[in-house]
Amino acid sequence: MPLDTSETQKLIDAVESFETRTRDEAEAILVKGAVEMKRNLKENARGSKYFKQFAKKITYDKKRRASGVEIELGPENDKPTGKKPGGGPGAGVAYFGGANGGGGTLDFDEPVEREFDAIDSYMKKLGDAL
Repeated sequence: MPLDTSETQKLIDAVESFETRTRDEAEAILVKGAVEMKRNLKENARGSKYFKQFAKKITYDKKRRASGVEIELGPENDKPTGKKPGGGPGAGVAYFGGANGGGGTLDFDEPVEREFDAIDSYMKKLGDAL
């Protein structure tokens, strides 16, 4: 007599589908957070007297990994802005200051950390829904 495993297979399929949907929703939360962080960084750079050209160079990149999603955020030094290739001073000078002083007027941490609470809140809601 054959064993009927159709109900078990339906449960396995439902769990796999649930896991995929949950990962997709978590990824959407992270991407929304990255977009907001990028917006915050651009706004911060636009307010700078000397480094406003970095506003055009701030991007984010999303990479899917087997274990999750990786998001890289910040200015691209090799992206040209205006007439100069490379857009003038490097991001290191803008964010951390130069060896001979100067620079270091752009803040990376505060505009990014501003969105962590929102991301945590959305992730908690997603976890509670599970």
